[in-house]
Amino acid sequence: MRIDFTEGRLSLKLDASGGVLRKFIALNNQVLQRFTPGECCCIGVHSCLGGDCDFTQPPQEVCAGVLEAATFIPPERLDTTDDCGFAPFTDDVSTARETAFEKIRTRVEGTRMAEREMFL
Repeated sequence: MRIDFTEGRLSLKLDASGGVLRKFIALNNQVLQRFTPGECCCIGVHSCLGGDCDFTQPPQEVCAGVLEAATFIPPERLDTTDDCGFAPFTDDVSTARETAFEKIRTRVEGTRMAEREMFL
């Protein structure tokens, strides 16, 4: 199961101080408290720059995002995925194949950069 936390990006647009972001995090934590520790191990949190942007952010931005997330989530529990901005239906061609592969390459490279900084 995954919680979509794309509203994190919106919250910072609305309130650069991070106050709204902290409220969103508190609300998610309140919901997560209803699950057992074992169930929480199976719940991921999806946060991204937004599929609506359909661009490939540089690996340095991915790295910075992972490192920032690590201030809220233990690094050993952190994961990055390619589930944002990819068409869920075979008849949707809104994301070009080249763009999709560039997003994957960028995520992998940025995640490796963050991993080296956190664990080495």
